[in-house]
Amino acid sequence: MPLSINTNSFSFQDLDNLKDQFSGSQEIRAREPSLLDRIRGLSSEKGSTILYQKSGISDTQASTISNKFHERQHKYDKACQSMKKNVLSLIPKEHKDIRSKIDNLFQDINLRSSGGHYNVMNGDDIQYLHKLATDSKSRVENMPVNERLQLDIRNFNKSSLSSLPVYFANTNSQFKSGFLPYHGFIATGTPGSTSAEKSGRTYKLSRDIMLSSVNVSNDLISKAMKSNSFNDSTKTALEQLKGKTYATAEHFLKDLFKAINQQPNSTTINIDQELSNLSKEFKNLLSLNSKVNKDSGAYSAGRLQTTSSHRDFELFQQGKTSNSKINIKAITLQEVMQEQAMYQRYLEDQLGIGKAATADEKRQTLSNMTKERASDLANKLVKHKRFSTGEFQSNCNKSAASLAQTAINKEQGNSYRTPQHIETATVLSIGSKDRMHFHDPLSQ
Repeated sequence: MPLSINTNSFSFQDLDNLKDQFSGSQEIRAREPSLLDRIRGLSSEKGSTILYQKSGISDTQASTISNKFHERQHKYDKACQSMKKNVLSLIPKEHKDIRSKIDNLFQDINLRSSGGHYNVMNGDDIQYLHKLATDSKSRVENMPVNERLQLDIRNFNKSSLSSLPVYFANTNSQFKSGFLPYHGFIATGTPGSTSAEKSGRTYKLSRDIMLSSVNVSNDLISKAMKSNSFNDSTKTALEQLKGKTYATAEHFLKDLFKAINQQPNSTTINIDQELSNLSKEFKNLLSLNSKVNKDSGAYSAGRLQTTSSHRDFELFQQGKTSNSKINIKAITLQEVMQEQAMYQRYLEDQLGIGKAATADEKRQTLSNMTKERASDLANKLVKHKRFSTGEFQSNCNKSAASLAQTAINKEQGNSYRTPQHIETATVLSIGSKDRMHFHDPLSQ
């Protein structure tokens, strides 16, 4: 099945889709989207390229054998050029070793021949590129928050931000369309445009399930026992933790892993490694906890760009959002997000969780942590609630409006709590008239 990619909005999700679609030794070629592709919904963006796999050579409509050969070579070249440019866009310049491996791969591909052609990329190359990009992504995610912030600062162009317009955008994230646009976020750039000089990004606080509280209740244990998603050792460990409550999922998982490791026939879990990259089983357990205990996590400024951020921005670029322009500078949004990310690091340091501190530092913090202290700190996190109340609960619209208000107040030199009217383009932007807590570094 062909896949559409776009240089102006290429994301890790696109690379995941390519990995799932392309594998093995079959050749990969690229072409411009056809009218039929657009009718089928395969591509509706300017700058899109269609990638597809072929095992034969009868995929061209050129009228002569010579034209067929040259047209086919152009498709090989286009596939390589597009993939190299897009994958490199995901790799920070600081990861020189990974970028070098990508360059070396395409040098090898350039020398690879098939039927007189060269530059012949295949599915195995896509798998290798996905591995390299995943290694880079993991390296960034495992960096302390302050280093990730420094990386984010180095990788954006301040001069380009100064001219980007800012919008409060609403869309329908479920149907990926502008129909009933209930989901809100802040975006910079030009709605409906994918041109490079007008491109921007989203600014949003993302929900982090690792910041959810956990209650090992009878209901949670009962539902886990009936599920095939969990190993027997996990179910036994849950029963041992029955009745306990935890301020965050990371506190819970550490106790759970210790209980699993104490079982004689269980596979030993490296706690620090597992926490840095949770397996599907434990992700499913946190999802079950969210459903049972009605806690889907808290907002985190430390997660700078997520899969949902890229999805939202693609919808913004495709013109599938309702938009209301806000008179603030994009650079101010960037500064506010950096401030909130540093505050997030402080809270996580104090809680002994997250990726800002080393495993030994977290163990030292937790050794002196009382249950009351952990609960007090966790209460300073803003919980995700679709229909939220108070400043320590929020939904997407409320967090977006709060971010916009904070940026306006920063530019005007006001306290971050100074009320500001934020206009939205739809009455479905539920929560946008309320405000969540934003840390003010100048407040006493």
